[in-house]
Amino acid sequence: MYINGTRFYLDDWGSKEWQAFPKRWYQEGLLITNTVVKDAENEEQSKANRPTKDGDDREGSIMHPRKKKIPTYIFQRKHNIHCFYDHDNGQWMRMPIGYELHHEMVGTLVDQVEKALPHWNDRPDILAMLRQCNYDADECINTFLHLEGDEWLKYSRTSTK
Repeated sequence: MYINGTRFYLDDWGSKEWQAFPKRWYQEGLLITNTVVKDAENEEQSKANRPTKDGDDREGSIMHPRKKKIPTYIFQRKHNIHCFYDHDNGQWMRMPIGYELHHEMVGTLVDQVEKALPHWNDRPDILAMLRQCNYDADECINTFLHLEGDEWLKYSRTSTK
């Protein structure tokens, strides 16, 4: 909420009152507002329309059977990364999907998506999309619904020897 140009948030854990939004939080995550969303959409649109520059290996394309050539770009964004502390080597490690599926909070998010989309019953695939959506279950569900029926969402597992 904004009042006289100051952003506030509802502290529902502690005082349960509106608190001034700390300036340091702007640097610690992805803050989505109407302006930021529109700016991001404009940035993505302009990148999609821009010809490939020499040396920018984040730009590319894929050939889709129905949609033909689709431009792609790897955007740099702040993203949540789930890690675990490995006592054996004394450092934080990125959590593999197999570990993460056993985490209570993540399991709850996957359950939420499965409940909304009971025909999507591949828990590792759901978690992979949740990761892409920064652990936002609603965005994950919306993305799947938008792409539902696309033959590329159905893949065959192959064994490697």
